[in-house]
Amino acid sequence: MRIAILDPAAGISGDMLLGALLDAGAPVERLQSLPRRLGLAGQVSVDVERVERGGVSATKVNVRLADGSMEAPSRPVAAHHHHGGEDHPASAPRHEHEPAHHAHRHVSDLMAIVERADLSEEVRAKALQAFRALAEAEGRVHGVAWERVHLHEVGAFDALVDIIGSIEGFEELDVRRIYSRPVAIGSGWVQADHGILAVPAPATLELLAGTEIGPDGPVIREATTQTGAVLL
Repeated sequence: MRIAILDPAAGISGDMLLGALLDAGAPVERLQSLPRRLGLAGQVSVDVERVERGGVSATKVNVRLADGSMEAPSRPVAAHHHHGGEDHPASAPRHEHEPAHHAHRHVSDLMAIVERADLSEEVRAKALQAFRALAEAEGRVHGVAWERVHLHEVGAFDALVDIIGSIEGFEELDVRRIYSRPVAIGSGWVQADHGILAVPAPATLELLAGTEIGPDGPVIREATTQTGAVLL
């Protein structure tokens, strides 16, 4: 039986897990065909590149919309500043090159895309479970029903590729059991859409309930994202 051991000593995100799965032998062509199999050909593309991080060669996966925009990491801030008025916490990160006209996508709409996509039944079931968990965590944080939770279009399509691609990557590698070492979550504060939030963001914290947390080392930023948390 083939097993996988995750070591999220520097945190975990969807693109980090996708890169690790590709380096472990998951077929890049299968991942790059995912937008077409989701019915999003021409709207979303996946490119893969070799990068260097701390002197170590790694695989980086980028999910781009047709206009070239893609999700960027949450921006760390030096200190917490009180926001009055109508400002309220939200755990959605900022997006790189995101035009103002980009729409929002309800999680229930994303689940409908998963339902009709060209996927194995096991991948489909696990992806639907992940999106439901993500929406329920956000719903608990914001005090709304999970069906009303929405994501920015960039983040929504990025989450589709990250979640489904990761689940499918384990299937392609014929991994039957997955273990994980303790996960780093990061520290500090990040700028979200409606204010400044402590790390981990509230929805990420909800998703990590019951998970063993490890030391963060010198990380003063968001090390584990919502997508990484729900996949973990």
